Parts: sequence; structure tokens; C-alpha cells
Amino acid sequence: MSPMASPAWNPLHEDWVKINCDAKAGKDSMCIAALARDHSGIVVWAAVTKLNFRGPLIGEAAACHLTLDSARLKNHNYILVESDSELVIKALKGLQSIWNIDNYV
Repeated sequence: MSPMASPAWNPLHEDWVKINCDAKAGKDSMCIAALARDHSGIVVWAAVTKLNFRGPLIGEAAACHLTLDSARLKNHNYILVESDSELVIKALKGLQSIWNIDNYV
């Protein structure tokens, strides 16, 4: 079995912020989070919220919504959003419409 390469940090331009978002489902609730890093990879802020429902796709969409809302409140002009949900990212880009997450993206 060959070892997996760990993801490498690709530096951004100075005025950009990269924000990773994710959701974690519990028994009766979910936690969504966003973590922002500047061009040098330093964490500049984090946001976490508990949701009182479970639903992986909606949770991922809510995490992206938290990301975008937090970036707007912090007056970031240039952001790169990273999520492990390809469906949500496609919806954000306008490449796919998913009715149950349209309110979030």
C-alpha cells in the first residue's frame, strides 16, 4: 500500500483569503464550521454554529452559507471557498440546481 500525499498549501495572492468549510452530523444535530487562512497560511478567523437538524447535503450547504456570510461581514473582497461537497460547489457556481439547498446557496 503506497502512502497518501498530504495536501499541500498553495499560496494565495496577498489580498485573498481561503476558507475551508465543513459539516459534521451528530445524533440529533449538526455542527458547521468555516476556517479562513490568509496568503501565508495563517488562520485569520473561524466560525462555528450548531444546527438543530441532521442532513448531510443541507449541512454542507449551510456551512458554505456560513462561510460566505462570515466573509461578507469581515469585508473580504477576494475569497476562495473549499468544501468536500462537489454538489454544493457546483450549485454555488451556478452549474447545478438542487431544490433543497437553493435557499443556502
